[in-house]
Amino acid sequence: MFNSNVFELPFEINKVDIYHMDPIKLEELFPEEPVFMLAGVEYHLRFVNVTDHTWIKSHIGDTQAIQSMFADLDWSRIGPFIYRLLVEKHAFPSSDIEEYSDDGDLVKLRLTGPDNFMRSIIGPEDQINVISALNSSIIRSSPLMAKYVKGELDKKKAEEEEKRIGEQSLTHSLMNTDGPQTSLKDSPLEK
Repeated sequence: MFNSNVFELPFEINKVDIYHMDPIKLEELFPEEPVFMLAGVEYHLRFVNVTDHTWIKSHIGDTQAIQSMFADLDWSRIGPFIYRLLVEKHAFPSSDIEEYSDDGDLVKLRLTGPDNFMRSIIGPEDQINVISALNSSIIRSSPLMAKYVKGELDKKKAEEEEKRIGEQSLTHSLMNTDGPQTSLKDSPLEK
């Protein structure tokens, strides 16, 4: 037993507040990979990681390019990005095919994995399912995305600050705003 006469505590031992917390679900600790369906088959995307951010920067561009990619639904950039995150890449291997061109000529084509993947996306419902899974992958890895975006914004701010400071040093610091226009030679600095 504790003898309170020997040592005085700033709180009462008898009253202990226990913080009640709802149980943590397993999915919250280990979220499931985003899932989408194409032609009745379930596919999974892995979460966006730091290596993907490097790939995004070199293949898609900066934050503004990423935003325009989604705003314009530019599948020429979205498709390879989704294929990069696709767990079941084996379902869409590269292939050689023969088909008729738009001019009616029989041509041999080499289709990449991303090409075959994009050919399997048929109609708006498939597009929505795939984009939703990509969105889920990005959101669930948001700490990484947030860190990436923050780093890019910090770089831009630093560049703009350097540019702004350089421009300020080229302007005259004594501006006459309360009277007729004066020339630089009328300035107190020139006397």
